[in-house]
Amino acid sequence: MMLLSVPRQDAIPGVDTRTATLRAALDTLPYADAVGATQQVLERLRDINHQILPGGHRYELMQAFSEAYARLHEGLRAGTAEGGPVVEQRHRLLAEFTEQLLNGYKYIINSSQDEKQRWGKPKHLVGAINYSAHLILLLLAARYQEYLPTDERLWHEAIQISQFAADTGYPASPAADFPFAPEGRLNATGSMTLAALLRLADPYHLPPNAIWELLQYLCGHMTEISQRSEAPEGEAVAGVLPLCISCDSDRAVRHQGKLHGEIAIALDVVELLHSIQEDIGRLDASLPPARIGFSRNLGRRDAVQLLNHLLKQYRLPPERRLVRVDAHEETIEIGIGLETAFTLHNGGVPFNPMEYIDLQDEEEIDIGYPLETLSACYRSKPKQIRCSCLNRSAGGMALHQAAGAEFPLKVGQLVVLPSGKNGGWLTGAVRWVVNHGDEGREAGIQYVARDARPAAVRPLTGDVETRFLPALTLRLQQGESIYRILFGTRGLFHKDRLLELEENDERRQIRCIRLLESNTNFERFIYEPVDEAPADQQ
Repeated sequence: MMLLSVPRQDAIPGVDTRTATLRAALDTLPYADAVGATQQVLERLRDINHQILPGGHRYELMQAFSEAYARLHEGLRAGTAEGGPVVEQRHRLLAEFTEQLLNGYKYIINSSQDEKQRWGKPKHLVGAINYSAHLILLLLAARYQEYLPTDERLWHEAIQISQFAADTGYPASPAADFPFAPEGRLNATGSMTLAALLRLADPYHLPPNAIWELLQYLCGHMTEISQRSEAPEGEAVAGVLPLCISCDSDRAVRHQGKLHGEIAIALDVVELLHSIQEDIGRLDASLPPARIGFSRNLGRRDAVQLLNHLLKQYRLPPERRLVRVDAHEETIEIGIGLETAFTLHNGGVPFNPMEYIDLQDEEEIDIGYPLETLSACYRSKPKQIRCSCLNRSAGGMALHQAAGAEFPLKVGQLVVLPSGKNGGWLTGAVRWVVNHGDEGREAGIQYVARDARPAAVRPLTGDVETRFLPALTLRLQQGESIYRILFGTRGLFHKDRLLELEENDERRQIRCIRLLESNTNFERFIYEPVDEAPADQQ
């Protein structure tokens, strides 16, 4: 018999457990107010979970709560790159709602396995098995969205439930409107597979809100993912991901390449990798991301970046090539954002758009938007924070940031760190974050430039802002090739777009060549001067 961990039940007197009464109350909730409606649903759900009820009756109640959950899920999971207290509250409510609903279905599983039916298996047990597995998947995703560590118990229970469903031959449950139900059906083995693929995608490296886009894409490609009964022996095979089902913790779903004696299965994602490569080609040909399985909220560049991330993670296990050295938690001060990076690389002098206006050219003066106001925005205090350095290598460092920081570190941010030489600065990007709640957060920084220079840039083509904007430039030589790289605001890059660049009091026209990276608040791309032959660019 399978027993899942659930909170102790202490029956509360006077709680109305009638299904019709609950449905009537849920139907009158203000669903347009996702936060308010969820708080009201949670109050009732907590009370119901305390009651000791027959499995069939509880299943009817959980189905009513599940319908409310489906209506509220999209509004709760929505977020912005900037985050903020309101967004964080929605995400916390989503995680709590998911966990409380999961507990309700687990009570059914624990109480219903010994029930005898005249024909077949108890329908409420079959449904509870499938809903529980899927809610574990959604709870993991909700925690990944906030970069929170996951409870090892969740993975262990996902395997338990999946194996129980497979051993008993339980069918899928229809769930047409339930969030992220592949083809409108819930299947315990499929949900466990999706949970493993999310973890193998290294969600702590994903930009804000990308976890739900990833899950939606994978749900649309379930037919291209198969499960092998045994993991391959020997060296790692590209597109074959071993899963340890005898391990007790989250390490079971880390891409280890090969296992040593553990009981294991494997996910075969070779067909999925082919589809990912084809979809990248479609996006490069300007097909909208919504046409290949993403939501309408995801931009084309972000979709390409997400699919390239999947290719990297699912092909072969990543290898650490640089030795990390313990930094003994030394305290360092870092700057956040492109504007702060400009200021620090410019000797502490902030960007001033007034310096780039030719006052003799009346067409450049926008009377409706005073440049003095714009200058004041850039003259605000640079965004700088103090962090503890946990370890460092030649390619970057790991930091610890205290809880409640004014500017929390987020995946995709541009940061500036002291180089330790002559008061200089290194330019980096936040690559991963793990949020430990009241204990602060850890973040991984990758160096992306060692000798960046402050500059100003504006587009000369396209229907966009034409004022000068802060930027950084870098000249990088690899062998006989010279690469000129520009860090600019998001949306600046378009293939072959002409820009005007000013650095060292000199202006010249440049052309956008190849996008290297597009993140929440900056882009990094290769450019070439218009007045030079492109022989030194590749």
